[in-house]
Amino acid sequence: MCPFFIMAKMGRPTKYDSSFVDEIDSYLETTGREQTELPTIEGFAKYLDVTSETLRQWEKEYPDFSLTIKKLEERQKNQLMNDGLYGGKEVNSVMAIFLLKVNHGMVETSRQEMVGKDGQPLQLFINAGQGFLPASVEVFTPSNQGYAGGQSQVQSSSVAQTGQEDDNSDNGSSQAGTP
Repeated sequence: MCPFFIMAKMGRPTKYDSSFVDEIDSYLETTGREQTELPTIEGFAKYLDVTSETLRQWEKEYPDFSLTIKKLEERQKNQLMNDGLYGGKEVNSVMAIFLLKVNHGMVETSRQEMVGKDGQPLQLFINAGQGFLPASVEVFTPSNQGYAGGQSQVQSSSVAQTGQEDDNSDNGSSQAGTP
């Protein structure tokens, strides 16, 4: 297949035209909250009377058209954020969140803190088996991060002997704990 031709929805070859870059502004005028039409790749494809696959192919092949698609996606992202935040009853906020995640790579985040019993610093016990455990390892607890608590030292009680190969047997174990 010639790289300049992509199959359109009617089966006829569709040749890229650099004027399609200028069509994005006209298309975006037909979209928006007032028109109850979200700017989309599929909507722009319909506007140009081609398929969305054709637009994606042009996006790969023509740098100017790639910028046009980015402009469309940024407009969509902006509208979804504004509608999701200020939308009222005619906007489905769940759908806005979904589209922001799927189309724009946004994710929900959360923070978890691990603490020991009754909010005390977390104690760590490390079983190093036959491997090497450094003589001293710093363990950061909430106090050295601006919270009540402290910094602990984890002390190794044994290390693997040099010159011995690890036979994957459990001939001994190492444990370290916070003093």
